[in-house]
Amino acid sequence: KEGGAASSDLFRERVLRDLAHPHDPSLLEAISDPETRLYSSAYGSFAYDSEFKRAVRFGLPLSVALVGFEGEASTETLLEMAGIFLNEIRDTDTLARFNVNTFLFILPNTPAEGARALLERIAASVTKRGLRDLVGDAISLSGGLASAELRADEHREQLFARVRRAFGRARSESLAAVVA
Repeated sequence: KEGGAASSDLFRERVLRDLAHPHDPSLLEAISDPETRLYSSAYGSFAYDSEFKRAVRFGLPLSVALVGFEGEASTETLLEMAGIFLNEIRDTDTLARFNVNTFLFILPNTPAEGARALLERIAASVTKRGLRDLVGDAISLSGGLASAELRADEHREQLFARVRRAFGRARSESLAAVVA
C-alpha cells in the first residue's frame, strides 16, 4: 500500500542489505563446526530435542546414533569422513560433530534396522577409503544406536543414555553398530 512500511527508505535499505548478504556469518559460526563444516554439538542438541518432540507428538520412529573412532584425525581426514557421512544420510537427517572424534546422527522417521544399515555402510566406506588418524593408524568406526520407536514413558534423556551405552559397547567390542 502507498505510504506503508514497504515504501519506506529503511525497509528498502534492509531488503537490499539482505539480498547482498543473505547469510549472517555469526549465525553460521554459531551452528557449525569450523573444522568439519557439519553442525556443531550445540546445534545437534537443539535438533535432537526438536526431533524427539516431533516423534513423540506424531508417534513416529526416531533413531539416534553416536559414531566415532579412537584417536584424532587431520582436518583433511575429518572433511573426507564428513563427506562420506553426508553422502549416506537423507536431507531430513541431522549430522553434528559431537566432540573431537565422535559424531551425532539424528534420524527421524527411521526404525532401528534402517539406522543399523546406515551405520554399517558408513563404517565399510571409511574402511574402504583407508582413512588414517594422526599417528597413521587406520580409522575404524564404532557406532552406538538407540532407536526410539518410542516407549510411552521414555524421556529424551533416557533415550540418549541408551545411545551412550550402545556407543560404549560398540567401542569396547570394536563393532560397527550396536542397537540399544
